[in-house]
Amino acid sequence: MRLLHSYLGLGGVILACFLAITGALLSLQPALDASSVVDGTGAGDVAVLAGLISEQVPQVERIERKASGQILAHANTDEGPLVLVINPETGVVIGPNEASGFFGMLAELHREMFIGDAGRMLAGFGAGTMLLLSVSGLFLLKRRCGSWSQLLRPAKGEGVSRLHVEVSRLALPGLLLTSFTALYLSLASFELVSTGQTAMPAFPEQMEQGEVVPVSDLSSLQTIKLENFRELIFPFPGDLSDPYTLTTDQGMAYIDPVSGKTHSFAAFSVSQQIYEFIYSLHSGQGMWWLGVLLGLSSLSVPALSLTGLWMWHKRASGAANIGETDLSDAGFVILVGSEGNSTWSFADSLKTALGAHGNVVHCAKMNDVSDLHLADKHVFILTSTYGDGQSPASADIFLNRMKNLQVQNARSISVLGFGDEAFAHYCQFAKDVDQHLTRLGARSLTPLGLVNKRSLTDFGKWADQVGKALGQELVFEHKQHVPMTTAWQVISRKVYGSEFSEPTIILRLVPPAGLLHQTYATGDLIGIVAAPGVAPRYYSLASSSKEGYLEVCVKRHRRGICSTYLHSLRVGDQIDGFIKENPAFKPSEAPVPKILIGAGTGIAPLAGFARAGQIGRDTHLYWGGRHPQSDFLFRDDLMSCRQDGRLAGLRTAFSRFSHRQYVQDKIREDSSLIQSLVLSGGQILICGGQAMARDVRATLEEILRPLGLNVETLKQSRRYLEDVY
Repeated sequence: MRLLHSYLGLGGVILACFLAITGALLSLQPALDASSVVDGTGAGDVAVLAGLISEQVPQVERIERKASGQILAHANTDEGPLVLVINPETGVVIGPNEASGFFGMLAELHREMFIGDAGRMLAGFGAGTMLLLSVSGLFLLKRRCGSWSQLLRPAKGEGVSRLHVEVSRLALPGLLLTSFTALYLSLASFELVSTGQTAMPAFPEQMEQGEVVPVSDLSSLQTIKLENFRELIFPFPGDLSDPYTLTTDQGMAYIDPVSGKTHSFAAFSVSQQIYEFIYSLHSGQGMWWLGVLLGLSSLSVPALSLTGLWMWHKRASGAANIGETDLSDAGFVILVGSEGNSTWSFADSLKTALGAHGNVVHCAKMNDVSDLHLADKHVFILTSTYGDGQSPASADIFLNRMKNLQVQNARSISVLGFGDEAFAHYCQFAKDVDQHLTRLGARSLTPLGLVNKRSLTDFGKWADQVGKALGQELVFEHKQHVPMTTAWQVISRKVYGSEFSEPTIILRLVPPAGLLHQTYATGDLIGIVAAPGVAPRYYSLASSSKEGYLEVCVKRHRRGICSTYLHSLRVGDQIDGFIKENPAFKPSEAPVPKILIGAGTGIAPLAGFARAGQIGRDTHLYWGGRHPQSDFLFRDDLMSCRQDGRLAGLRTAFSRFSHRQYVQDKIREDSSLIQSLVLSGGQILICGGQAMARDVRATLEEILRPLGLNVETLKQSRRYLEDVY
């Protein structure tokens, strides 16, 4: 599905953008027409209208009602043919109908590109391509989100990939409708599908003889309401054998000009009604608001094309950045499974570290695996996971290929998974690969390793295990892209726990001049670059741009370059940093209970959520620190929230106090309350270290079990969110 989507996008990008842009411009016409239409809700029947018009325009030959509701009178005067716009209530001529030459030319360009049938064939091909792209994109979106029920939830991920998902999710309904109706109309133009055009009603063999009655007195017209009317063609003057020809939304009829009776009637077929309905859906004629919405969705096509091309280029060029080594000479093989190519940079770092010890290393895509990649070699599999546990692009046939290979011939096969714990199926494909290899009898240097959010710490821990197993110390210089930074100035600092070897500091920063418009939300991250060549360190924000400052909470670690640097700052100093959105860790906007759980500096975003909360909302905060007198972080703010009702509950636990407790102990004491909040639709948000998160998760599993629930179930519905470091 992904390959089909990519190839269709690459092959049809120019045509799709052309049709989308011209279609978006055409979508303005129904809205412009509707804006100039005189309201005809007070108008009478067709007989009254025709009578008023014939008085104002004696030479009238035809009256028509456009889909927009506009009434036009066609007359043949001494000066030539004339088309007049009519007030539907009074029959008064408003003025001549000034047809837009621009929209006429644009319609021809959109439908046939000024080259006739060849252009119509190209337009039909483009419509089919867009329909396939939309359908395949819908299924890929479902895979990425995890299930159909998750399609409307906030997208995860970052950068261009996330932008592609967000835009496509908004635009897909309109693109599906536009492309389907366009393809249908294109096929109809070549008579490949039936338009059900109704045959003309039988022409009357004989008309009534006598005096022609005024058109306003024709009984057949007196029963037709204006909203059902489409066209009335007048008889040729003086020819008593020529009837009126009436067209309504039901069909066509001939009306006797003497008796006013209907002589014959031909109803529109179901096929024709379907065709006309589809035409209205596609063009917006008669539904100008739909035309505008479809036009807006069409404008997404150029944006999706650009982001899609960027993602394809990134995937296609990822492996090219790693120098090739002959497979027959290699003693080590790195197989990479990647969707957006970020995994290749880690493969490059591993290759460089192994090569520093004289090892010959060969890198390849997981899909390229063969017995030659395994025989007498140490194999490392580095893979991400796509969507709801699916394989990434360069590994989608890997498991099938492995069934026919001799994995026992490899000296070892070790697996490292990359993912984001915010996703329900965290590193699931890597887990599946590891289990599959275990069943096949493969040997491994290390247990399965998992890297959360491209963490260099997680990667380093796994690499240390590899180095020890090989008897080689692996030194890494991982090249990680750092976004452009700006200067932020310190306006206040407050130190907690100074008597401990690892104190904590709360810093408030203001953005530089000229960037006051920059927006960020509580729970987003600021990346700090402490020194050249050092990877950025991310800290959760305890404030939003609405408060006018940025607030972070930092614990100093003994060997922490960035934390030591931040603790050395004084008021007035500046630091370099950049904002990184963190959409996966945001409380629901729905009025449901919130359970905020954290320890140590993990209190930062939780305190921010509490401060920004609404009074009377059922929000409960559980936090663990070291000592209540020395490092009760955000104490005054949290007490204020508890007093005014922004927090319904505040439970703290301190590990270096007379009665030693941890945050999971407070949660266990409130198990009945937790169960009640969860049953009421409550959402749980956890922030802090991995050890704390693991213990809290185990405690909550015990509490949820009697309810028939578990953490994984809550994760899938975004009712259990973690920001863990």
